Amino acid sequence: MNYTYQLRNHTMKLYFMPAVLLSMLIITSHTYSAEYRFVELGTFGGTTSNAYDINDFGQVAGLARTAEGYNHAFAYNSDIMTDLGTFGGTTSMAIGTNNSGKIVGYALTTEGYQQALLYESGTKTNLGTLGSHTSTAAAINNSGQIIGSSNTTDAAASSHAFLYYSGTMNDIGTLGGLTSLGYTISYANDINNNGQIVGYSLATIGQYHAYVYQGGTMSDLGTLGGNTSIAKAINDSGQIVGYSPNAGGNDRAFLYQGGIMSDLGTLGGTTSQAHNINSNGVIVGTSQTASGQTHAFLYDDGIMIDLNTFVDPSENFTLARATAINDNGDIVGYGINASGQTRGFILYNESNLNAVPEPATIILSLIGAVSLFIKRRMK
Repeated sequence: MNYTYQLRNHTMKLYFMPAVLLSMLIITSHTYSAEYRFVELGTFGGTTSNAYDINDFGQVAGLARTAEGYNHAFAYNSDIMTDLGTFGGTTSMAIGTNNSGKIVGYALTTEGYQQALLYESGTKTNLGTLGSHTSTAAAINNSGQIIGSSNTTDAAASSHAFLYYSGTMNDIGTLGGLTSLGYTISYANDINNNGQIVGYSLATIGQYHAYVYQGGTMSDLGTLGGNTSIAKAINDSGQIVGYSPNAGGNDRAFLYQGGIMSDLGTLGGTTSQAHNINSNGVIVGTSQTASGQTHAFLYDDGIMIDLNTFVDPSENFTLARATAINDNGDIVGYGINASGQTRGFILYNESNLNAVPEPATIILSLIGAVSLFIKRRMK
């Protein structure tokens, strides 16, 4: 169903104008208008589905539960959900996709090991590990570079972030961790088309910090005042989003750019998390509302918007978490349907989210009209 919603804020009235013109001068500092087509994703016979990524062609990657109660990776395209299967085990999960339709995630082997998965053209490939038994692929860029994490062969069985390309899985290291104890950990969550990687790593005892990896160097991004931070996504401009506890201990969505980590606020509650950012700098994630509910959000140009305002209430669906947004403004995530079941969703942007003309333009136009009105009254 298509549903149009407009958000207006910072309403300003110019009270010095004649009454006949006053009604013309209700000016908003920002008005957003968008029309979305809402799609609730199904399952493979079970009760649950989640959508995790969407490429610029509207192809979606995620997981759906089978009638037997197992989660299976899916590819969704043109209203068709395809079960990607496993490596012989019971479960699998699709986490990322690129514009070629390649999908990455993980699948269980017949021995029960979780190992990184690449799915392309109907074929599943096991990407292997960094030496132990477990690995997960989290994202793939348009060049086919894949990132994720894998257990290593060190004594503490630590998990390290990896970059997989041309058939080789390379360990990209950590922020240090407890090297004296052989306990070092890092995870990779995203890679952009320039090869920059983001994720989080154990920096010191009990503290995981967000990082960006580029040119062979892993750099600590710091926090919002708490002990930890997690980077979830990076766009091709190098803008990074994620979440970090503030000094009060509450997770807050952040945008990191130009060496500065900025708190994006909330939908009225105390916590928020940013999960993805597109090339236009539009961010999506999840936030607590003033009433304590968990709602998906869109953040653009300094404004955080509850995505539920873009869905017709007759759908009886609560968008809880937005996990990805493509460069067309299409959004995926998951929420709760009328039956109380967790289901993946897609919001297809059918109008492109745009701001109306700047207030200054409107004001100048109306000032001209007012001047003409006054001149005529003085004659």
